[in-house]
Amino acid sequence: MVFAVSRHSSRQALYDRLFASAASDQSVCIEKDDGTWLTYAELAALSGQLASYLVSIGIGPNHRVAAKIEKSVKAVAPYLATLRAGAAYLPLNTAYTPAETEYFVRDARSTLIVCDPREQADLLSIAARLARGSRSSISRVKVRSWTPQ
Repeated sequence: MVFAVSRHSSRQALYDRLFASAASDQSVCIEKDDGTWLTYAELAALSGQLASYLVSIGIGPNHRVAAKIEKSVKAVAPYLATLRAGAAYLPLNTAYTPAETEYFVRDARSTLIVCDPREQADLLSIAARLARGSRSSISRVKVRSWTPQ
């Protein structure tokens, strides 16, 4: 197996390589559930706002963001925001039981769990259990709910 190493070392390298021109692109990239359209520029702006928030709470390179949110076009923004912040994105199946979710969050050493507001209480209890049983960065795991726009 061969792995290629990129010479691009900036924390936004992947996002920039994929979406370098998105900020000014007014063409449609997503049709939302309500039939309205989202342009590349609008998606870039939304993901930029979310990325700024992630950075403001300490998320960046060497962090992993676990996301237990419905897989839809609305989930694209948190994914792109995570890339822009320089972190790794771990999508979690919304059908996972609390034990399965806890296993994946622990195993990945996630520092943030993004979730549907209805699951926030359950995930806060998982984060508290992980904090009690760890001496590493997992002890500082944060839980934030995400309501797509």
